[in-house]
Amino acid sequence: MAVKNAAMVQPWRITLRDFCRDDIEPTLDYWYRSPPGYIEALGFDRSQMRSESEMAQNLEHLCAGGVVGEMPWLTVELDGVAIGVHLINQIDRNRGTASFHAHYWHSAARGRGVFRASFPRSCVMFLDRFRLQRIIVVAPIHNPASIRSMANIGLQPDYRDRMHLRFCERAVDVLVFHVTREKCLHLLEEVRT
Repeated sequence: MAVKNAAMVQPWRITLRDFCRDDIEPTLDYWYRSPPGYIEALGFDRSQMRSESEMAQNLEHLCAGGVVGEMPWLTVELDGVAIGVHLINQIDRNRGTASFHAHYWHSAARGRGVFRASFPRSCVMFLDRFRLQRIIVVAPIHNPASIRSMANIGLQPDYRDRMHLRFCERAVDVLVFHVTREKCLHLLEEVRT
C-alpha cells in the first residue's frame, strides 16, 4: 500500500471520485475482515448487519445502476490510492436533506487530516448533485473518533439525541450536526489556509 503513516496530509493529495466495482472488495474487507472488535468498538452490532453476500450484491447493484455524477458514494483517494468512502443515504429531496457517513479502509490514513480535507469537498458535491439544503451527520457518543473528527474540522453539534441506528442493537446517544453548503465552503477555505 502506498499510503505512508506520516504527518498531516496536504489537501491537494486528496481526490474524490465515484465509487466503482474496484472499491467493492476493500469495502467488504472493512466491514467483514477488520481486526476482531474493531467494528464493534465503533458501535456496530454484527448480528444486525447484512450478510457479506447481500452487501456485495447491493454494492454491485449500486455500481451497475450508478450514473456518473449522481452516485451517492464517493471514493476518497490519497495520492491516487483508494483509502475509503464518503456516502449519503436517507436522501429526502422534499426536505432537502441526506445523512452522511465516512469509512476509511486503511488505518494509515486515519488521524492525518484526510477527513478535514475531504469532508467539505464531498459534502459540496453531494449537496450539488442531489440539490440538497443540508447534510446531517450523526455521531454516536460511544464512537469518540467520529466526534473528534467533527470537532477537528471546527463543527459543533446542533443537538444531542437518542436514536435507534441501523446496525446497532439498541438506541444510542448521538450528537447531530447539520452542514450547509455555505458551511462547507467556509471549511474548504480553512483547509486551503
